Parts: sequence; structure tokens; C-alpha cells
Amino acid sequence: MELIVVGVLSDYKGRVLLQQSDNRTLIPIHRRLEPGVLPADTLARAFREDTTLTVLPVRLTGLHYRAEPAGGELAFYFRCIMRGGDLAPPDGRPPAGFFDSAPLPRALSSRFHGPLAATLNHAGGPPLLTREERGLGQRLSRLLGNRPAAGGDDWAITITVIARRPDGQIVWTRHEPNGMWHLPTAAPAPGEAPWAAAERLVRQAGLAGGAATLSAVEMAANQPAANQPAATLLFTMLLGEAARLSPPQQYQMIDVTSSEAADISQDDRRRLARRDDPAAPSFIVMGGE
Repeated sequence: MELIVVGVLSDYKGRVLLQQSDNRTLIPIHRRLEPGVLPADTLARAFREDTTLTVLPVRLTGLHYRAEPAGGELAFYFRCIMRGGDLAPPDGRPPAGFFDSAPLPRALSSRFHGPLAATLNHAGGPPLLTREERGLGQRLSRLLGNRPAAGGDDWAITITVIARRPDGQIVWTRHEPNGMWHLPTAAPAPGEAPWAAAERLVRQAGLAGGAATLSAVEMAANQPAANQPAATLLFTMLLGEAARLSPPQQYQMIDVTSSEAADISQDDRRRLARRDDPAAPSFIVMGGE
């Protein structure tokens, strides 16, 4: 899956910073997500490289998924604030400037229009989870070269879900009768949005719950040679009080303070101990020094 990070910066007049991708098209500052590098650091560097501005990403406002290209594309949108510098794109970088945001300029690439508008209107709380459908204009735009920032590999994505009842019990699964209990985990199916994969994992346990919310993104610190970089997206779901599992031999509701919790995997214990906040999801580099 392609993972990109997009920075949305407004000035004191409410105008939004955009750069030219060609003579007719405007796009926001964006980059491929880099293995072992937090997205805020990638975006801060992108703004310095493209505009000379010192910019701080402050809030994840949305995850926007597209089933195309093959493998899918997931974009993380961040609201940013300016900390200093003058807007002066260096030689060799595209022209950039601040544009009125209500309405957004007609020259804004259609692939960014909806997510950027949603970011500007985001009033706080958990990031939006949106599946974007590609229209004819977006397909033509991609064929003409208006793609996300080039370079980097696709990511191997794993989805893990914390499905919790109001009484604190959590859904666990295991594949061997005497094995360790793990949080439900799987890769998204082709064309499946990550949060839809989390909801599918809960349905497979015979349960129904509320919508999935992103809690954390765990990124591998390094990319193994000849392998894809890897990331785990951790989602949280709230179940009903009377939720019951099926089949019971593969799934179990366990309170992490109970005696049964001794058979819970250590990796998942550490995940729960972090107490990630879905209102402000964490990005964590795993396995770093």
C-alpha cells in the first residue's frame, strides 16, 4: 500500500499554502511516508525543502483511502502551523503561494480537493476515516503524472483491533488450543480500507460494534533488505455490554486484570499499557535504538 503524508498550512488570513505541480494544477505539500521517520518530521523537512518555511504539523485530521493504484493508497492529512521563515521556494522547486480556501481554487488537483476541504473543516477529535472514490478527472490526472511524491516502496500493512466492552473485557484470539492470546490481526484484503478490515475482524468473532477509530500507527524502524517497510495500524472499537463470541474455542473475552491475562502476548500487553488516545493517534517507531 502507498502511504503518503500531506501537510495543510493556513496563514493568518485563512488562506491555504499550495504549490504548482504543472502549469495548470495546484497541490498541497506532501511526501511518501519514510521507514523509521515520524510523519511530522517528514512533513517539516518537506516544507523546508519546498518553501524554506519552518512548519510544525500539530494534528492528524484524516486518513483518506483509495483502492487505486494496485495495493491501494492511504493518505494521512495533518494540520500545520507556521513557526518562522519566509515563503521563498528554492531554485529547482515548484512555485508556491497562499490561496483563498473558501472556496478552494479550481486549479487544485481533484485528488486532493475533498480531503483538503475536510482537513480545513476538521474541528478536533478523532481523525476522519474516509474512502475516496476516484472519478474520471482523478484518473486522467494520475495518467498525466499528477501522482503522490515519487520515491520509496509500498508498505506491508497489518491491522490490529482492540474491541472492548464497556466492562473492560477485550476480544482475544488464538489459532492453537494452548497458544497465546493475541489481539485480532490481519492484512487488509485487496481494495479494503484499513478501518473496514478492523471491523471485519470483529465480525469474524461473531460481534458487532461501533465504528473503528484509529489509536496508533506502529512503524518499523528499518526496512529489511529486499523487503517492504512494515506498519501496523491499531484501531479501537466499542462493543455492546452483552457481546458474545463465536466460535468460543478461537475467541475469548478477557479482562487484562484477570488471571486469564497471563496467556496474553507480551507485545499486546505493551500496546494496551501505552493507553493510546483515539482523539490524538500516536505514531511510534518500533525497534529503534
